[in-house]
Parts: sequence; structure tokens; C-alpha cells
Amino acid sequence: MISQTDALSSSAGPKKQLDVEGNTGNELPSNSLAIPLKDETRSIISKGGSSHAPQHALVQRPVDRWTILPNLQDPKSYRRRDKAGIVFVVALASFAGPFASNSLQPAFPELQRVWNIPDTVVALTTTLFLCATGIAPLWYAFLSERYGRRPIYLCGFLIFSLASVICALSTSIGMLLTFRFLQAVGASCAQSVGLGIIADIYVPAERGRATGWWYLGPIAGPLLSPLVSGALLTWTGAWQSTMWFNVIFGGVLELLIVLFLPETSNMLKARQAAALSNPAPEQPRVSKQSLSQTCKSLFQLFIIRPFNTVLYIRFLPVGLTVYYGSTCFACLYGISTAIPFSFEGTFTMMPNEGRANLSLLAYSNQFNSMKIALAYIPPCLGYIIGSISGGYLSDHVYRRARARDGDKFAPESRLDSAWFGVPFMPIGLLIFGWTLHTHQKWVIPLVGGFIFGVGFMLGTGTCIAYFADVIPGQSASVVACFNLCRNVAAALSAALAAPAINNIGQGWYFTIMAILVSLMSLNLLAVRRWGNHWRQQREEDISASR
Repeated sequence: MISQTDALSSSAGPKKQLDVEGNTGNELPSNSLAIPLKDETRSIISKGGSSHAPQHALVQRPVDRWTILPNLQDPKSYRRRDKAGIVFVVALASFAGPFASNSLQPAFPELQRVWNIPDTVVALTTTLFLCATGIAPLWYAFLSERYGRRPIYLCGFLIFSLASVICALSTSIGMLLTFRFLQAVGASCAQSVGLGIIADIYVPAERGRATGWWYLGPIAGPLLSPLVSGALLTWTGAWQSTMWFNVIFGGVLELLIVLFLPETSNMLKARQAAALSNPAPEQPRVSKQSLSQTCKSLFQLFIIRPFNTVLYIRFLPVGLTVYYGSTCFACLYGISTAIPFSFEGTFTMMPNEGRANLSLLAYSNQFNSMKIALAYIPPCLGYIIGSISGGYLSDHVYRRARARDGDKFAPESRLDSAWFGVPFMPIGLLIFGWTLHTHQKWVIPLVGGFIFGVGFMLGTGTCIAYFADVIPGQSASVVACFNLCRNVAAALSAALAAPAINNIGQGWYFTIMAILVSLMSLNLLAVRRWGNHWRQQREEDISASR
């Protein structure tokens, strides 16, 4: 059932249409996969259901079997505890990819010793993983909006689990690199589709807190990974133990998805309802003459069209917010890259200078994985506190703005809550960098990391919640675009951190990062000021082109 309350929640106007997320707008984007419901379709969805007596989905597919939670026609009508369970599964799934990306890093010296390979080749196990994590969600976002969320999760984590098995059994670096790439392809299904599920089951006024809890998964993954992997390596002494842990984790996730993640795609349910209301006439057989055209159409649909997701960055409210969020992620990976070298004595300090000579081989000489893992705890605590508090704060700001503005309300009002965290990021970066540069007691830079972590989640968590509203029905695709950009920024930051610190020192390196993130925060002011105008202008351009 499509909620009529949500249908009345936007600005008034004679031409409003109900989108598949339960929001309204003057007109849906022409490139949206959302389907405005016809009167007879709406009556089918509404028949026999209400928020107090939710109706089961009109169509039950084989892939929808075995779920303990019912498959409802209106995903927003799930009980609060059922929604919390879905968010838990989605957050845990989003944890898997970032966790696996860093799970081999404590074992780099062991891989070098076993296969006699240089550090640059070993680093490819992480680089290729990040590449796949950035690219694969473009397809997952498109496919999830076409075939639903549940099949994507089931197939993705099956690939992740099988690839993890082969990684653990690898007998050469080439074999390991190949299946690390496939491992990332499988796990990355959760990176873009997760927010789509949040948008499916929560109304906009509740999405901030749900997004905050969900976002703990992808943020905690790379930070807890060194702790778990370090413990496994200390206990077993074998790098394969980290991959076997991923196998077990992937299997548990697959079971949780089967039992507790029903289909939530509003788009899919709307199309199914429309098909039941207006059955399509029997299609003629495909002639030989049309076969080549059919192949061309399939190529356009499944190969070219997913790449069009990147074009969302040309839409200014999306692009400016993505640039800011990607810069924040570059800062995060700058801190993550600096921690192992900074806190394990692998910097060869030059007299009277805060410069460093970084080397992965030096890292292997004095490496203690558990000590390095403990250094990640303060930033991780900052991310957790910022994510949870930021979600509730985002919803509070959203509801207050909606009550204040009435029909003039714009989704960009949510971005006001980001400014509770924006100043903390450059402050944390400066404390972290200069206290390392001047050799202060180790606890002080970790306090800087904690401050950065709180600000990071207060700022970027709000941006993620905004992505669910900026283009109704396209939240998964918008997040896929953001995911690609942030992975590129993270990879560049991780690659440049060591040579930059070698040449200019930690203090000046993190000063540059602080200046960049401060300048990029101006993007949020621009989106807050003109974002609503840009969205209306886009809708007018789409209408005029029809």
C-alpha cells in the first residue's frame, strides 16, 4: 500500500504525482525508473490494506521465499522492530566490504616473505579491491532498481563467500589478486543498495537516524579490520586465517539475508501492481530481423546504462555534495594510512624536522598488529558517536524545518545539521598532524583523530541521508555515484600520504587536508541556498524536453 500521508507531505500543486518512495514532487524525472501509479493501480495496492493491517505483496517470486519477515506491498508499513532488524542486516552487510578491504594489510609482510614479491605488488591486493568497490555498485544500483534489492544481496554475498574461499586457497599472488577483485565485486552490492533499502522502509522524517545506524557498518569495517585480522594473525600465524574469517562471515550474512531481508523495492512493487492492473498483450515471437536490434538494446541496457549513473554528478545538488563527501573520505584515509607508520616507530625522523621515511619493509621489522589496531579505536569511537547522534540530529532538524516551512519545505533543510560537525574535521586534522609532527605524547594525536571522527560522521552522515531525497526513486544510483567518487578520492589519498609526509611532514600534510575540507564545506552552503531552485529548474527542463 502506498502511504497517502507521504503523498500529501510535499508542496501543494495541481500536478503532483506519487513516486515509488512515498514522496511527492511536481513531476518525476524522465530518467527515473519510478512509475507514477495509475488510478486503477493505486486501487489495487490500497485494497484491503492500511498501516494497521499491512497487505502482503501482490506478487511473490521464488527468490522471496524463506523470509521470516513478511513481504509487504508497502515496505513503510513494517513494524518498528522489523525495520530495526532490516537495518541491522543491511548495516552488517555494508560492514563486509570495507572490513575485507583492509583485512590483508596486517599480513603484508608475511605475503612478501612467502611469495618473495615487492611491497608495490602486495599493495595491489587493496588497490584492486578498492577499484572493484568503486565500479561494481554502478551495476548493482541499476539492477536493484530493476529487479529488486533482495536478489542483488543474495547473489552478491554468494560471490563474496565463494571468492573468499578461493582467496584462502590461493597458491600465487596472481590468483589472490584475481579473486580479491571478485571478492570486492560481491561485497560491494551493499555499498549503494543499502541506502535504497533505508529509503524504501522509512519516511523522510525518520531516515536520518536509520541512516546513522546503517552507516556504522561501512565506517566501522576498515577500522575494526586491523583489530580482528591482527588477533587472527597473532593466534594462527597464517595470512589465510583472515580469508577464512571472511568465508564464515559471508556465510552467516547469506543466511541472515535469506531469513530477515524481504524485498523492499517500491519501484518493483509499483511495476508489479501496474502489470496486474493492465496486463500486457501477448508479445509476438522475436523475428530474425529484430535479433540484432534486441542484442543492441540489451547492450545499451546492461552495459552502457549503468555507467550513466556517473552522470548524476553533473546535477549540482548531487555533484557539490559528492565532492564534499569525497574530500572527507580522502581525509579519513589520510589518517588511516598515517596511523600504522606513526605509532609503530617506522618513521625515521630527520633532525629538527617532522619528516618521515616510510617503508613497508620497515613496517615489517617492528610491526605489532595489536598495537596498531588499538590506535584505531579513538577515531572509531568518534565515528560511532557522530553517526548515532548525527542521525537523530538530522531528523530533528528535518522535522523542525518541515513544521516551520510548510508547503515551502525543501529537502536541503536537512543539510543544516551537517554544520554541527563541519568545524570539527579541520580541527581534528590539525591536532592529529601537528602533534605527530612535534612528537607530542601519543594520546594527543589520537584525541585529534577522535575529534575528526565525530565531525566526519556528523557531516557526511547528513549528506548520505540527503541523497535519499535529492532525486526521488534514485537513491541507490546517487549513492553509487558517490561511492565511486569517494573510492577514487580514498585511493588517491592512500597513495599520496606516504610520499607527501616524507617530503613536507605530517603537520603540513594534514594542514593541507584541513584547508581542502574547509573549502569544500562551502559546497554545502551553495546546495542549501540554491539546491531547491536547481531541482525545480531540472524538472522544468525535463518537462520542456518532452
